[in-house]
Parts: sequence; C-alpha cells; structure tokens
Amino acid sequence: MARSQRLGARAQATYRSVTGLVENVHAHAYAHDFIARSPALAAKLNAIAPTFFGTTHRGEFQIAVLLIRHLGEPAEARVGTQRRLNSSIAGLLRVSFGPRDKTVPLGIRQIRDRIARFSAPILKVVNKLVAHTDLATGIGEESLPTLHRDQVLHVASLCREFVRVFESHFGLTPPTDDPTVTMLDELSYCY
Repeated sequence: MARSQRLGARAQATYRSVTGLVENVHAHAYAHDFIARSPALAAKLNAIAPTFFGTTHRGEFQIAVLLIRHLGEPAEARVGTQRRLNSSIAGLLRVSFGPRDKTVPLGIRQIRDRIARFSAPILKVVNKLVAHTDLATGIGEESLPTLHRDQVLHVASLCREFVRVFESHFGLTPPTDDPTVTMLDELSYCY
C-alpha cells in the first residue's frame, strides 16, 4: 500500500478513537508510575487527602489495564444478529486495510503482533476478573494473579508506537486536541 493511500471517513473515526484510547492508556499507566516512583509526591498527596489520592492512584492502574483490554478486542463484535466494528487495534486495521491480514503492511503487523504477545498475560488476568463477578469463579483454585507495572508500561509504549507507525504509513499527524481539565459550572455536564 502506498503512503498516499487515504483513510475513509469510517477509518478516520476509528483512528481518532483508537488514538484517544492509546493516549489514555499511556497517560493512566505513566501517571500511576510517576506517583509510585516518587515517595515525596506520594507522601504529599497522602498528607492532603489519603483516601482520595490512594483511590485515584489505584484507579490509574486499573483504567490502563482495562483500556489495554479494549484495544486488544477483535475487529468486530456480534450484537444480536449484527456485526459491529470495535474501536480496537484490530478494528482500525480492518477498516483501513480490509479483512485480509496480508494487506496490512509488515511494519504495522509486526508491532501489532508485539502488542498481542506482551499484552497476553495482562489480558488473561483481566478477562478472568472481568468475566466473573465472584473471584472464586474468575480464578478458580489459582492464586490471585499479579499484574506488574512494568508490563503495563511496556504495552502502553508499544500501543503508542503502533499509532505512530500507522500515522507514518498514512502521512497523518497526531491529533492536537490535548486533554485538559475544564472547569464546569454546576449546570454543565460532560458525557
């Protein structure tokens, strides 16, 4: 496929969604890591509001892991009798290059495969815990699985690399709408 190839409207929308998810994975994983590696910052946050910041810190890791799961979903999901495109790496590749894997450029396939390989242990744990509301059914007789921060950080970095290689292939520039904190008045709502 030539670099001059353009993304259709559906592929552009999927690209923006996947790019947003990848940036969120990266932000959540590295926010968790930043706090975990900074004893002085952790002490200050705990002094200010221990319950709030402790919960927020744990949540950063959990959100990153769930977003990695989302990015690893198949290209399509069945909803009733219909198939719907997922906002996942596989979904983006499907709308951009078609259903045949051979049409995906080698460099993009290689990084996709690296993401799949390194995220497999994460997905194994998350799928067990998400699929069942009770821990006994989710993990059975196994000990409680452990996810390591470095695993999540590595996959987050690989996902970001995937997006950059994809953008390079299509001659895209990263979206510039950086997330910022918006002050809302009491009558405003964000959905």
